[in-house]
This record gives sequence, structure tokens and C-alpha cells, in this order.
Amino acid sequence: MWLFYLKPVFGSATSEEKIKSELTQELSTEHFRIYTDPNIKYDTTALKNLHEFYYEANKADLELSEDILITSFIFKNSEQKKRLFGSENADVAKPWLKQIYLDESGFLNSLKHELIHIQAGEFGNPPFDVAAGLNPSLIEGVAVALENNYDDTEIDYITYLALQNGYAVDINKLFERISFFGNLSTTSYLLSGSFLKFLLDSYGVELLKNIYKTGDFISVYGKQIEELEIEFLSHMDQKGYENNAETAKLYFGRQPLIQKKCPRLAARIERTAWDFYRNREYRKALEKFSFVYNYVGSYSSVNGILWAQIQLNEYKSAYEFAIEKLPTFKNTSYFYNLNFRIAELAILNKDSLRAVNIIDSLLSWNPSVKFYNEAVTYKLLLHNCTDFFSTYFFAELDKKLNMLLSFQENKEYFPSLIPRIIEFSQISGWETDIIKNIMQDINLNYSREHIYAAYKLSQYYYSNNLLEESLELAKFARNNNLKIEYQSILDENYNLIIWSYKKSLK
Repeated sequence: MWLFYLKPVFGSATSEEKIKSELTQELSTEHFRIYTDPNIKYDTTALKNLHEFYYEANKADLELSEDILITSFIFKNSEQKKRLFGSENADVAKPWLKQIYLDESGFLNSLKHELIHIQAGEFGNPPFDVAAGLNPSLIEGVAVALENNYDDTEIDYITYLALQNGYAVDINKLFERISFFGNLSTTSYLLSGSFLKFLLDSYGVELLKNIYKTGDFISVYGKQIEELEIEFLSHMDQKGYENNAETAKLYFGRQPLIQKKCPRLAARIERTAWDFYRNREYRKALEKFSFVYNYVGSYSSVNGILWAQIQLNEYKSAYEFAIEKLPTFKNTSYFYNLNFRIAELAILNKDSLRAVNIIDSLLSWNPSVKFYNEAVTYKLLLHNCTDFFSTYFFAELDKKLNMLLSFQENKEYFPSLIPRIIEFSQISGWETDIIKNIMQDINLNYSREHIYAAYKLSQYYYSNNLLEESLELAKFARNNNLKIEYQSILDENYNLIIWSYKKSLK
């Protein structure tokens, strides 16, 4: 996300010196000064290579002539970022200062995007070096188009799902500046990005840069935006993707808008509720979550109520409440998360048959590879027995890891557990050699889940600068993938690793 704050312009926000006083690990490359918390786990050589690779890729894709020096701040977590910078959740680029602000938990998914904002400043407009009229559909659309990765999937595929399932908005209205913020953010980001990617592929990069600078479709393309939209829609119809209404709902489903007296009040009370929860004051947390739910009816407050009730051993009440609220979220992206909660609560209430039916439904709906993998995990845990699942549910991470590793002999389904094993091992601080030993005998096939496991393992090894291991898996995933909506992501992952590997040999 590009973002300009008036406070930093006038010097009243947290100073750069204050940030650097805590982000004391400084890394220098040809085009970057990188400041990180010394406790981040990502290998420093890999981190520098990641920055330089995306810099070179963006420069080539946009046919840029300037070489610039960019400052990259990477915080340990969102809490540190909020305290030092003021923005907790959003990753931020300031093109006019050539600075980006990220945190360790999400920088892998946003680094390229934020760098595009900075590098697009070469053809942006002063004083902020961004698109004409500060148009968010152009600013974010160009970054999304060049990044071409949303949740490890090509943006055109997810845009195709929006178009096929009634979630899209008119392109011409989207590029009216205020309209961008009137839609679900996923819709605005992806449709603007996919449309501009079409213009880039069809008309070339120079015209894309011109539309970014001027915002005038007629003068740049010689056509009304409505004409270009017709071409875009025809192009999308010919992509050859398979429709999946469940995946569309996952990315675009939303609750009907509820008139809120004060959304900031609701957000503030919910933050207080989670503070109570983290301090194990579960009864107070439950009261606050219940207030927020009655006030705005949000899924996050429902989730908070359920977790507070679980901690209070009120399993029956939580189970009944979750089942009661499921129809409310049937047409939203939260439908799948709530089904997982109900399956967990069914097991805690000794209703294993319902849990099995829900997990089978989630496998059938198959909204994404991540949700499918989670459903596979639950099915394997349930196959042992409900007590085994309950033990896993309440276990610490190390215990969870060892329980997941007990399924290593299941050659077909164990690869679905690999992304979760990697995540837990990183949080728990397991040595890389342990993971290498576990994974050395894994036999992968060409299924989506196995390809995804190879991709995530390659990223894990890359983050530890284990380039040979990373390259082998990246090559396997790239060469054996059968799903067109993942191919460009796997190609770029391979290109990153082979670029880094060749650089290491010099």
C-alpha cells in the first residue's frame, strides 16, 4: 500500500532516528539500506538478495532508466511497527522519500508490491511521485499488475472468479477516484490490477506509464475506458480458467453493510477484549466481545466469543452459538473459518459424526489449497480418535509438531501438513537441520497439494540461505505444476532462487 502521511512531511511523526535506534541491524546493498530488528529470523544474505532481485525485476518490467537508493525498514512484528511508525497492519511505501515500512510476518508477501510503488515514482507526479490525481486505482493497480501474486495465485484467476460469480464492479466506475474505497478492498485491488495488467500485456509498458502519469485513457490509448473494458472482459473469457464458486466466496464474500454508530468504538472495544484474552481474563473478554457482536455483528467478535467460551470450558454454549450464527455468514468468506470452529467444538462436545461431516464438506468445497490442507490435517487427526484431536487442539506448538510428524508414513497426505509444520517449526525455533532430516525422504507427486508443499519448502530453505535445497524444490514445483493459475508464481520463485544461486557462485 502506498501511503502518504502529512505528519512525516512536517516532521511531527516518529523520527527516522527513533526507528533506527531499535532497528539496529543495518544491511547495505547496491540499491538498498535495510534496517531490521536484530531478532528477525530471515537470513540476512537471503534478505539482501530478495530486495535486489525484486528491484532488478521491477526495473526490467517497467523499463526504467534511473538507479535509486531505497531505505527499507523491517520491524519484528506489527506491535513494534505500530509503536515506532504508527501503522500496525498496513505495509507502507513513501515514494517521495524512497522508503518502505514492513514487518517480518508479512514482508515476503508485500516487498515486491511496495518496491513497485517506489520505483514507479520515476514516471509519477510530484510532489509525492505517484499517479495522476492521486488516483488509488492507478497507484495500487500498477503495483498489483506487476506483482501478479495474490495469496500465491495469479491475479487474473481471482479476478476471473469475481467476474464469473457476480462480485465484480464496473471498471470505468472503479477508476473514478472515490469509487476505489467504496468497494471491498479485494475487489478494487484485484480488478484494477488485472485491468492494468491487460493494458500492459496488450499495449506495452510505455502506454502504461503514460496512463499512470496522466490518468487520461482517451489521450493515451485513443479509446474510452468503456471500450478498453470490453476488450478486457473478452480477454478474461479466453483465459481457460476453471470456475470455483467457493473460491470466489472465500475472496469476495462479505456481510451486508450494517449501519454503525461508531466503528472506531467497536474496534477499540474489541482490542480491549483481546487484551483481556491475552491476560487470561476470559470472562471480561467474553463480555467485551459480546458487546461488539451485538453492536456491529462482526465475524471477529463471534470468533472472540467462541475462543473466550472455550477457555472458560463453556463448550456447549460455544457450540450452540457457533451453529446458530453460521447462516449469518453463509455467503461470506468467514463461512469456512466458522465451519472449522464448529468442527472443533463438535469434537469437544463429543459429536464426532458432525465433525467428520463438516471436514468432508470442507474438502469437497475446496476453496483454496490452504483450506484444503487444513481440512486434511483435521481429517488425519480425527482418524486416530477424537481424544487425539482434542489433545492436539490444546497442545503447545512443540507437541503439535510432533503429533503432525506422526503422520509421516502417510505418503499421500503428509505433504498437505508440510506448510503447517514449517510455520510451527519457525515459531518454535526448531533448527533447520531437523526439518531437512524430516523432509529428505518425502516423495512428491504432481498434485496441487504436493506442488504447493514443494513451493513452501523451497521458500523455507531460501529464507535460511540453503540455496541448493531450495533450488531443487523450486525446480520441481515449476516443472511439474498442472494448474495454470499458479505457474507465474512458481516461475518467479524459481527465478529468484536461481538468480541468488548464481550470485553465490561468483
